Amino acid sequence: MSSRRRIALAAAVLLALIVFAAGGSLIWAMHANLGPFAARLASARLHRPVSAGELRVGWNGGITVMLRDLRVDNLEGGSGPVMVGLRQLDAVVEPRSILSGPLVVRSVAVDGVNLLLERVTGDAANWKFGPPRPKPASPPDLAAFPTVLDAAVHDFAFTFRTSSGAILDAKAASFALRTPARDQPIEVVADGSYNGTPMHVEGNFQSFDRLRLVPQPFGTSVQIKSGDAVAEFKGTMTDPLNFDGVTGPVYLNVPFLSDLQDAIGFSIDANLPVSLAGTLTKTGDDWDLPDGNGLIDEDAFTLSGHMKEGPHGQADDVKFSAVFDRLDLNLLTDAGAKRPKGTKAPRNVRSASIPLYVDDKPLTLLDANVNVKQLIYGRFNASDVALRAKLVPKRISLDNLSLLYAGARAVVSGAAEQKGPMAQVDVTANLSGGDLRTLLRSVGVSPVPIGGGFAAQAVSTMTGDDLVRAMRGAHTSALVTMTSGSLDTNIVEMISLNARRLFRKPTGASGISCMLGVVDMNGLAGRLRPLRIRTSDGTLAGVGSFDLQKKWLDLTVGSLSSTTDFFALDIPISISGSLDNPHVRPAGKSTARDHLFSGDELGGLPPAQQAAARANRCLSGR
Repeated sequence: MSSRRRIALAAAVLLALIVFAAGGSLIWAMHANLGPFAARLASARLHRPVSAGELRVGWNGGITVMLRDLRVDNLEGGSGPVMVGLRQLDAVVEPRSILSGPLVVRSVAVDGVNLLLERVTGDAANWKFGPPRPKPASPPDLAAFPTVLDAAVHDFAFTFRTSSGAILDAKAASFALRTPARDQPIEVVADGSYNGTPMHVEGNFQSFDRLRLVPQPFGTSVQIKSGDAVAEFKGTMTDPLNFDGVTGPVYLNVPFLSDLQDAIGFSIDANLPVSLAGTLTKTGDDWDLPDGNGLIDEDAFTLSGHMKEGPHGQADDVKFSAVFDRLDLNLLTDAGAKRPKGTKAPRNVRSASIPLYVDDKPLTLLDANVNVKQLIYGRFNASDVALRAKLVPKRISLDNLSLLYAGARAVVSGAAEQKGPMAQVDVTANLSGGDLRTLLRSVGVSPVPIGGGFAAQAVSTMTGDDLVRAMRGAHTSALVTMTSGSLDTNIVEMISLNARRLFRKPTGASGISCMLGVVDMNGLAGRLRPLRIRTSDGTLAGVGSFDLQKKWLDLTVGSLSSTTDFFALDIPISISGSLDNPHVRPAGKSTARDHLFSGDELGGLPPAQQAAARANRCLSGR
């Protein structure tokens, strides 16, 4: 046998051995349980214990993959021992795509998935495996992203535990993805729940071929339904896997806002319809809604907002501006709620205790700017309302709350700051520009014997860990002044004990040249000192104390004899006892009069109020 023939024969034998070995390996692989081998490989790659009960590869018109009982352990110190649990997976892969790429999965069926994401001891994220790696490119290269023609998932549970301990819970009873081919649109349908609220999701996307072309815009249309509530997005994304490079119109329509209280994570009593439409954009950490507009019940509003996601461990920064034509706060309560006939509003359970705490590390920083043309709450009807408020670490500030009510302009500002275990709240309010008689009538006081332009100032400070208890111990000082106006003559003669009242009923009004009233309160108890009203028919004064919780008062009023006419007896009057049925009697002429017009105690007032009081003609004597 020639050497050439021997070489050819040896090559043929070697090729036969290789083919036999390869075929034998393939036959072994198609019958062997690869689960333990794959688990060891995954454990080494993920630096986390991984187990797989069964992994088999076979052939049935395509390469079949069967996986059973996959488990990826959680980090030590996690809320549960398992991060990923999968009961079963069956898939069929197009053979030619393994060599030519991208991979084509003809079908995949998954049943029984549990996924837990959280940060554990040392603030480590359990979804990050092994040593730190460089941040991946954004957007990622998706040229080799596989095509999935048909996917079905059942019994999927996802839990995300935030760094604050809040739990976001999503479940999918069913999830289906289908597309005829890699160059055809993708359809997605899912049914499940979010934080216990049922959800139905439908999505339509451009093809897998288009997905591999990112960062070119990838067309996306998603609709989420919960009962009659609908949320929609139709737009594009340049990084779909990271929900980035987003732009497009969004639409939200919620017939009953309270139906979504579990989904949004806090209690809402309002059973009213809300709708919102606008253009949503997201680039990196920045979210924008520059042109939002919608309706609350039947009242229109506009909304613009920006959110910047904070780095890990830091708060998100939210800024928004809203303008309402009309805002009826009665609709935010059960009394003003609207529901279909035959349905009942949910019962509200409120605690009498309202925690008073300002977080030193809030999850969200807030800068809110709200304007309302007409604001309604109960019988309160205000206009031209402007609010500016901020939330930062350890401080909530009301920079400005301005509104027009009954012709008077109210301006309020304040702040709450954390002082150790307690929070301190400081509030300043000013009211001016209206007529006192008009204002009092608007709140149900009638008849009103006094009228005219007035100004009022109030300063309140409270400290506590509970709002109700803090208000009971609050210190409040208030100052009311007038420089002109009128007081019913009947009141002047009644306080001065004018004898002419025995023979006729006084009519008309006495002109007011000045008025000063000072109230100093601790909790619901306080004192009135001084009260001075200078009229064309006499100067009146009042001092006293009261307790609104115990519902009693002890008040002395009287007139200055040098300012009244000959028929006035000028004997001070004592009004004391229960607010419902006080005792009225002479107070004793000399001592009571001295008490009424003695030196005024303004030391408890803030400096600005002291200056305003001393400048008033009723106190200065001008």
